[in-house]
Amino acid sequence: MCLWEVLGISVCRKGDYLDGKPTFINFWFTRCPPCIEELPLLNKLKAKYGDKVNFISITFDDKKKVDDFLKKHKFDYMHITDSEKQIDALNISGFPTNMILDKDGVIRTLNGAVNEFQIKQIETVLDVLSL
Repeated sequence: MCLWEVLGISVCRKGDYLDGKPTFINFWFTRCPPCIEELPLLNKLKAKYGDKVNFISITFDDKKKVDDFLKKHKFDYMHITDSEKQIDALNISGFPTNMILDKDGVIRTLNGAVNEFQIKQIETVLDVLSL
């Protein structure tokens, strides 16, 4: 079973949207101050790598709460909402949590909140994985 099946996302087959690219996943929620604080850095990552890397956010918040949040805050990722069961299955208990998967869906890094120092390390990993 791949990570995507745990999350309930049917993208484990060749040729799917996520196939063949590294993936940056952000686990967050709308009332999490450190989650909100890291948004500018996360958006910079998305702007730098564009479609060479998949960018996904996963939250236990419902779609309406996330949609309302996005009216006030820029967060340019694909959003997966209502995912408490899947987050629990992955034993994610601290927020934010950031994960980088390689092209085959293997977890390569797992971090807490992103800061200016860590962003350089993340970019190094994404540079290597997106070749």
